Amino acid sequence: MQRASKKFPWRLLLVALGAYALIQVAFLGLGSIHSGMEAREAAVIDTIMREGHWLIPDMPGQMVPRPGLYHWAGAAFGIVLGGFSELAVRLPSLLTALGVLVCCALAGYNLARISRTTESDLHCERVALFSAGILSLTYGFQQLTVQARGDMSLSFCVWGAIAALLLPARGDLGHVQAIPARNRSLFWLFCALATLTAGLQGLAVPISLAAIGGVWVAGFARTAREIVRPSAGWLALGVTLFVRYVQLRAGDGMAPLGGEGDLGRPWWFYAVSLFRSTFPWGLLVVALAAGMFPRHPTVSYSGGRARVAFLPLVVLAFGVCALSLIRTGWHASLLPIFPLVSIQLALVLSMRIERGGAAVRERLWAIARKAEILLAFIGVCILVVTGLALQGDWSLHPLEEVVKFAFGPFAVRLGTVLLVALVAVVAIQKRSAAVLYCSVWMLMAAVMTILVSAGSVLKSSLTGFSSMSEQILLLVKPGQEIALIADPSDDYFAPMMLYLHRRVRVLVPDASEPLCDPSMLYVARREWLDRHETLVPGELREVAVLQETAHALRRDGIGEVIVFACAPTAYPNDRGERRWHDA
Repeated sequence: MQRASKKFPWRLLLVALGAYALIQVAFLGLGSIHSGMEAREAAVIDTIMREGHWLIPDMPGQMVPRPGLYHWAGAAFGIVLGGFSELAVRLPSLLTALGVLVCCALAGYNLARISRTTESDLHCERVALFSAGILSLTYGFQQLTVQARGDMSLSFCVWGAIAALLLPARGDLGHVQAIPARNRSLFWLFCALATLTAGLQGLAVPISLAAIGGVWVAGFARTAREIVRPSAGWLALGVTLFVRYVQLRAGDGMAPLGGEGDLGRPWWFYAVSLFRSTFPWGLLVVALAAGMFPRHPTVSYSGGRARVAFLPLVVLAFGVCALSLIRTGWHASLLPIFPLVSIQLALVLSMRIERGGAAVRERLWAIARKAEILLAFIGVCILVVTGLALQGDWSLHPLEEVVKFAFGPFAVRLGTVLLVALVAVVAIQKRSAAVLYCSVWMLMAAVMTILVSAGSVLKSSLTGFSSMSEQILLLVKPGQEIALIADPSDDYFAPMMLYLHRRVRVLVPDASEPLCDPSMLYVARREWLDRHETLVPGELREVAVLQETAHALRRDGIGEVIVFACAPTAYPNDRGERRWHDA
């Protein structure tokens, strides 16, 4: 029987996560914010930094998220780094993503410890490293790691609570009479942080996941008894509930511009979204779970511990079903259950390695060495292609500015990351399988980060909201107020509002209250103006026509944004329609 260290593999995991963090930081500040969801969250941070209203940001006329831990952390990073920046507002997501990876490894390690296979210690180490590695290489997780959104902060609070329940105690999860007071206090503390991050929704997620797992392993009666047992962590939960109540009373009706209600998704939306976001890991879990525990002399369980190894899959299934009933339709809602996929797959793979014996280990070693060479080759190819693209003659091409100015900094960071990664891969002696697997993990993480960052840089360059905002700021007169006109469900202007870095009014005019204020500079999409002829009456003076970079390069006239001033007329026409006046 092979044995490894009986302690959690902290050193190897922290070194791997440190390298992972450096890779992410290298590309984190590249690319402006271009999505509505990311812009709305970042706008709250920007307002907190500019006006100092930490509990309730003063954003008149705008519907904004109630601030939570993510917003306060982003504002703190902005102050430390000297002002608002893409790096400052994205750093909280990266740091909490690292926390999720650590909690995922801890949860996987303790579930493996409880299951007690023949190679107990090696099994625990493999599951811990595999759980964190697979999760970090999940596309949906990687995408939200580098975005300025509060979803990752919520996921960290949820998995901090789950990991706290699984901390070692006397006895096993299925046999202890009561969860230790320390574990329960930590659980409720993380629930309090989740409440401070996402309100009652944040509180419901960890309690629901813990309750489902408890019922599966220990039964309904014992689970209910543990939930209602008093804990010191309730004090922290009470404080956070009071804070959220104050925010609710002071900012009645606060919600992001564009709304977060039911998007009308079909009932099977989350099942498809899960497989898409976790590809190929979600499919592997389904493919391998059926034959996960065949009877074999090299795998031993006592009592009902085999049920513990099924725990992530069971909680995952109930989580997807619960979200399907709620049907809000947001892909990011699945983020807190992504670790269940990685933990379940880690348990499956580790047990199969154990059953396969030396032959499987030798094959995996050979595959890992070949994968290391292949990934290094792919990274060098990406660098060469990027260099050739920058060296090409773009002088007659409309994308010249995008290629030169957007991908120049990207290429520099790409080359630096690959150089450091390749030097580290060559220098590190691969004397153990764990070190070799971590080396392959880092190369895969580097390639995935490069591809995701390249896509983000390209999208931000082709939208150009930051440049459009700069043009509007050049057009506005001193003391003049900017008003953005949009439908309630339209979050198109959210990135523009962010990069204006000043108070902006968001107007949703209706027929009973047409808008035409000479002291304002209006911004609206041409298609909106064409659909609502009578809502902005008077003489309109067109100041500028703006477009996203992609449409401007194609000159297709699609997606035009009109910047205009409005003066009421003394003699409107019979239908009250607007009349354009040439400046």
